[in-house]
Amino acid sequence: MNIKEIELDIPSGTLSGWQIVNPEKPTIIGLHGWLDNANSFVPLQAFLQEYNFISLDLPGHGKSSHRPDKAYLHYIEYLPDIMHAVERLGLQQVSFLGHSLGAGVASMIAGIFADKVKTVCLIDALGPLIFKNTQLVSMIQSATEGYSKIQYKRAPRYNNQQMAAKARMQATPMSQESVMHLLERGLRLEGHEFTWRTDPKLMQQPLVGYTEDQVEHILKLIQAPITIIRTEKGWPFGEQIFNLRTSYIPHIKKHVVAGNHHAHMDNPEVVGKIVQDFFQQHLD
Repeated sequence: MNIKEIELDIPSGTLSGWQIVNPEKPTIIGLHGWLDNANSFVPLQAFLQEYNFISLDLPGHGKSSHRPDKAYLHYIEYLPDIMHAVERLGLQQVSFLGHSLGAGVASMIAGIFADKVKTVCLIDALGPLIFKNTQLVSMIQSATEGYSKIQYKRAPRYNNQQMAAKARMQATPMSQESVMHLLERGLRLEGHEFTWRTDPKLMQQPLVGYTEDQVEHILKLIQAPITIIRTEKGWPFGEQIFNLRTSYIPHIKKHVVAGNHHAHMDNPEVVGKIVQDFFQQHLD
């Protein structure tokens, strides 16, 4: 398997990642979850080796550039970032494999840029999180306060990678092996201590959000073959919102697998087979 590091220049900065190099095969772009990075899909490499698979660090994650210091971070910006990457790669059409945040972004792109998307495979998310009208005032207040203090906050430091792994596992239920994959791109060494590469803006409340009506309108525009893999102990959608979102896309195929939110990393044999079968059906 020929795997190489890649770097793409887009208008907002630089996107880093890695690629399974098969230039004559269909291209699939992997988009990871919030606070993860491109190594989210390392455990699935064996199931994607027949494709030109490109796993990207989203802006502010892994080795990709952060937003400028004085800029705010908005969910909507991920969409043009990824479409600029598609253009930079010279692709007329592309397929997506997305997890969590990346699945939300991929599904929105599939509706807004329907003619550019060939297939979509999602893990544990469909569209973005939404906020109730009653939450908007407190959300904006919290974001405003958070951004005003961000320059004074010091990211956690760890004496070794094992301490960082323990902290991450306390925040997110997942195996140590899975966490170590993420730490390869997610940590940097400062002096004698390790700290996160993550843009601290990712920890702030959003200033703006979508309404469910807007999400519904966009998801109903999806034309590409699409499947979603939901984990039994996943996050962030409950049964009600999952059923509502999937009802917007009559042709969506649904799967449920055992495990937590990172089941694609913890149990790659189960999730990988579903992913492989889906892309074989629609790309080969």
